Amino acid sequence: MLFVCFSTIYSQAPVEAHPNVYHLNKISDQKPVDFSFKITNNTNEPVTIQNIHTTCGCTSSDNVLPTIAPHSSAPLKITFDPKGRQGYARWEILVYTSSPVQPVLMVAFDVEILREGMLTTDYVNFGEFQRTVPVETTFWISPQEFPQFNIKKIELDLEGKSSEYFSIQYKKEIYNGFFPEPRPAYCITIHPKQNIPFGRWQGNLQIFSDIPGKEKIEIPFLAKVAGDIGMRPDYISMGNIRQGMNVIKRLTMYHRNAEEFQILEVTSDTPFIKTGVVTILEDQQYQIVVSLDKKFKLPTGEFRAKLFVKTSHPEMSMIEIPVQGIIMGNVIRKFEKK
Repeated sequence: MLFVCFSTIYSQAPVEAHPNVYHLNKISDQKPVDFSFKITNNTNEPVTIQNIHTTCGCTSSDNVLPTIAPHSSAPLKITFDPKGRQGYARWEILVYTSSPVQPVLMVAFDVEILREGMLTTDYVNFGEFQRTVPVETTFWISPQEFPQFNIKKIELDLEGKSSEYFSIQYKKEIYNGFFPEPRPAYCITIHPKQNIPFGRWQGNLQIFSDIPGKEKIEIPFLAKVAGDIGMRPDYISMGNIRQGMNVIKRLTMYHRNAEEFQILEVTSDTPFIKTGVVTILEDQQYQIVVSLDKKFKLPTGEFRAKLFVKTSHPEMSMIEIPVQGIIMGNVIRKFEKK
């Protein structure tokens, strides 16, 4: 007796994409890019693209996902938004289909993202780092319309603190990361010195040049030097405040190694800011409470202040904490007579 079994045999994948990897090549970091994969159904039944999953929030698909007739093709439209990214990158996309023999199809794309504009960064942010760990940050500057410019000097304005604890070097080279093509640019490198005091360093990096109309360029600057005593958060934002509002903010201060220390005193450089201290864990963890003294008439507009925390720690005997808020003016409503 002879048994014959018939089955569907595919000489190619039931569902396939072309290209498998889409090469976007060099693009600007400022404009989203649209492109498509050609999805081909090699089966004898319709196949629906049910969903897609991307490995990055910067990638999305057209809301209308296609149903593909047998032995036909349809485009899968993709949008990539490069804002906030630079350099070479590759992302994968999982395409979920209704095909029982190939429920998932993987495609990918790669790209080299070039910076459009004059600076490769909008701010200098070291984040939080230990004083004993070497750190540095590097960025580039070059105006496309005036690439033969020169930097005269670079300074740090750190809201009254000395800039001597930061080293700044700059040199001119050809940089490949600007859109649309390489051009002369200054490479600026900044690193904190090993003897930098603990605490928050905030202000602006000021670049003085001969660029017409942009002789002084300011970039926000932030560095947090971590010591034995930590804070969460490391600054106090009072938010938007109206006269008479009861606003209370709290900050936790602790020893990173769970060793003993004491908060001896907390003061402010601003008369309408009140402070208090609550012990959470004896000699190890405290809560600093900040409020506004209602007996003062608060000045309208933004205010910036500092708290000064005196401690028993030998290397962090005085800690400064920034305070910021906005005092809202009184709202006057006018009603029209009917």
